Amino acid sequence: MTIGWLAFSAIVAAVVRLMNRGRKKRISQVLQKNQTGKMLLIFLGIFSALLKVSLILQTLGTNDVLYWAQFSDFARNNNIVSIYSDIWYFNHPPLMAVIMWFLGAVSGENLWLFSALLRMMSVFADIGSLWLVWALGSLLLGPAQGALTAALFALSPVMLLVSGAHGNTDPIFMFFVFFAVYAVAAKRAYFLAGLALGLALNIKIVPLIVLPAFFFCLPSWRARFRFAFGTSWPLAVGY
Repeated sequence: MTIGWLAFSAIVAAVVRLMNRGRKKRISQVLQKNQTGKMLLIFLGIFSALLKVSLILQTLGTNDVLYWAQFSDFARNNNIVSIYSDIWYFNHPPLMAVIMWFLGAVSGENLWLFSALLRMMSVFADIGSLWLVWALGSLLLGPAQGALTAALFALSPVMLLVSGAHGNTDPIFMFFVFFAVYAVAAKRAYFLAGLALGLALNIKIVPLIVLPAFFFCLPSWRARFRFAFGTSWPLAVGY
C-alpha cells in the first residue's frame, strides 16, 4: 500500500511538472476537438457505473460496511466528538462521522440501504474521476491516449470492486486528488487545487502523501502560498 501511494505521488509530481513546463493549449480547445473521445467517455461512464450498481444490488459489501454502520449508529446515538475516545479504531476525519450520521439517518435500520448509499457515493465519485483522467490524458498525451487511459480506468477490476463491492471511501478522496491535479495542470488554479486537496483530507488522511508532489512542482512560491491557503480552509472547518 505504501509503495503504491509513493508511486502515485510520483505520477502526480510528473503530471504537474510536465503541464507546468509548457503545454500552452487550453483544455477547452483540446477537448472540443475530441468529439469521439467524448462519446466514448459517456459510454464508458454509463457502462462502468452499471457494473458497479449491479454489484451493489447483489452484495452487502465487505466488513468495512459493518464498521461504517457501527460508526453511524454511534454518531446518531451519541456525541460525534466522543467517537474518537469511545471507538479507538475510528481513524477517520470528523467529516466522515457527520456523513455516516447522515447516511444512518436516511437509511434507518436498513443495513442494505445504508451499504448501497455508502457505495453509491464512490460510484458518483468515479464518474467525476473518469472525466478528469480523460481530460488530463487527452491534454498531456493526446486524444487517442486520453481515451485509452479513460478506458483502462473505467474498466479496471480494482475500481469496479472497490466502488461496487468493497464499501470504503478511497474513490471519494481520489476524485478530489484528481481534481487538484487538474486544477493545477490544466487551469493553473492553485487556490482551487488546494481547496480540493483539503476536501480530500477531510475524507481520509492518506492524501497527505501527495503534498510534497504539489509543493515541489508548483511553479512559484506565490503558487505554493495560494495552494496552502486553499488547503487550510477545508481543514480549518472540518477539523
